[in-house]
Amino acid sequence: MAKHRFTATVEGAGPGAAWAFVRLPERVTAALGTKARVSVRIAAGKNVFRTSVFPDGNGGHHAMFNKAMQAATGTKVGDAVALVLEQDFTKRVVKVPSDLADALDAHPRLKAFFDGLAPSCRAEYVGFVVEAKKADTRADRINKTLDMLQKGKRRVK
Repeated sequence: MAKHRFTATVEGAGPGAAWAFVRLPERVTAALGTKARVSVRIAAGKNVFRTSVFPDGNGGHHAMFNKAMQAATGTKVGDAVALVLEQDFTKRVVKVPSDLADALDAHPRLKAFFDGLAPSCRAEYVGFVVEAKKADTRADRINKTLDMLQKGKRRVK
């Protein structure tokens, strides 16, 4: 997929327009060649963001336009923004710390479930573990991670 340049309006949804997003033009959705989620790079201002575009339920796609993207472009909900979008074929790698990897290796079914999660979900679990400051807390979080995976939870909750 080539680079696609377009201007979109930052729209808001939810309470107080808490979720900001942009709709992709029909020509960009057509170029994606799918109605599914697609990994992309979006150039916004001088920054490039790795993200995904999602089906909007009406045959098109939209991309979340978070606070960092808004800050990079000096925009807010209701403003027009110039973007450059291209499909991102780069594999998203989540570095799993050795202690969590060892715990997962001891439970092949849980490891397979973990490995099948989206990179953002795996990163959330890794962050949950590595943010612990004490060794005891970290070990406890690894056990909690295994428990959540056993219950089929895709996200840390």
